[in-house]
Amino acid sequence: ATMRIDYFHTANATDDEISVDQIYINDIWAGNPKKLLAPTENGRYTTKLIDIASNKLIYSRHYLDIVFEYKGTDAAKEGRKRTCHQSALIPCPKQQTLFTIERRDKHHILYPVFTQIIDPNDRRIKRELASPMDNSFTIVKNGHPHDFVDLVFVAEGYSSEELDKFKKEDIANRLNRHAWVRGEIEVKPGVEVVIERKLAPSDLVVEKNGKPEMIENPRYERMLQ
Repeated sequence: ATMRIDYFHTANATDDEISVDQIYINDIWAGNPKKLLAPTENGRYTTKLIDIASNKLIYSRHYLDIVFEYKGTDAAKEGRKRTCHQSALIPCPKQQTLFTIERRDKHHILYPVFTQIIDPNDRRIKRELASPMDNSFTIVKNGHPHDFVDLVFVAEGYSSEELDKFKKEDIANRLNRHAWVRGEIEVKPGVEVVIERKLAPSDLVVEKNGKPEMIENPRYERMLQ
């Protein structure tokens, strides 16, 4: 499972203040369970998960975020603080662990700016299930999420009646525009759209039930220019 820790990060050029907003537990861990420790130490911040019983580091991730960008602004250097709402995704532990956020100083040495003991059985942690109102579908599946990167397209601005249009015109054409995938989308029972990578935008093809189909969509034409 995945544990999501939502927190507030308040900072200026020199100071960091972090407080937890809410913790959630979702379904499957999307990362690779065999690669839980960061292979490199790039990034100004680090999240770590330490098993309390064994004092063993079981997860780490190095990253840069928008707070680090703000630290370099004139406002931050003048001492003005800004708060950002952020999330940390970690593999859900089986027992009590120490969650730590560390910051790298000017000598590139990491030191903790926030620590908290997390008990996965805490009643205040919310268990989130997928909403029955959610409508999701798979475009291309190349393997298990533990071994591949998941890309999500959100149909913002579309009504439920426009779902077929979203699948066919937006998803198929955008993937074709970036020319890096081939796959099929079932827009309705018995009707499939094939998206296929070609050499150039002028060669891009959208097929319906195995036959080339012209799509009269000014937005699509603009995307090819």
